[in-house]
Amino acid sequence: MVYTVSKNDNLWDIAAKQSVYGDPFLWPLLLKTNVKHIHNADMIPPGLTLMIDPQPSPQDREAARQHAKHRGDTARQTKDASYLHRYGLR
Repeated sequence: MVYTVSKNDNLWDIAAKQSVYGDPFLWPLLLKTNVKHIHNADMIPPGLTLMIDPQPSPQDREAARQHAKHRGDTARQTKDASYLHRYGLR
């Protein structure tokens, strides 16, 4: 499954769509699947085609939720998605 990013889209809103995951806290799954094309999780360009993992494992779903809930606690500037290692998403 794929999703094409529109103007003003963000990973939170995309993950919340019923056609994607129906849960905004699963946005790290989008980053995990598309890490080669997303260099900043907060800025995704319109026109980018995202691959959607249609059946993420329960472990990946829980790790994504934990990361999303605690990201603000440990947010830092990065040029890549290396912080995903903490939750086993990469």
